[in-house]
Amino acid sequence: DTLTWFAALVMMGTYLNKLGFIGWLGDQIGARMGGLDTVAAFAALTGVYALTHYLFASGTAHTASMFAVFLGVGLALGLPGVPSTVFLGAIPAPMGCLTHYTHYGNGPAPLYFGSGYVELGTWWRTGLVLGIVHMAIWLVVGPIWWSIIGVW
Repeated sequence: DTLTWFAALVMMGTYLNKLGFIGWLGDQIGARMGGLDTVAAFAALTGVYALTHYLFASGTAHTASMFAVFLGVGLALGLPGVPSTVFLGAIPAPMGCLTHYTHYGNGPAPLYFGSGYVELGTWWRTGLVLGIVHMAIWLVVGPIWWSIIGVW
């Protein structure tokens, strides 16, 4: 049998879960967000979820390992289920941008980075700015839209 990169990366995420890291992280995050109001908890939870992508070499491994934990924490905090599910499910999408949050986090990123046209610091700064822009759009437009259609 040939082990594909997809399988290896998901297995790494699964291993973090077996070691108890993912559950521990969920407990830590939930404990620190317990006193926040709904909007602040939603913003903090989704922001931390986006930042934890830096711990993984793959968006797939990140989602497979962290999605259920963060959704569970959000539901335990009283966040609305549909917006939480949609938002946590959508956060990995911007991570696949051409100027990706990291130079290693999706399939084409190492190829683009390896071409040598963009220095590492520039890559990370650009990724940080794009990440902040994406999150700001989602955190401002998303709740307004969900409020208009009656989901939140």
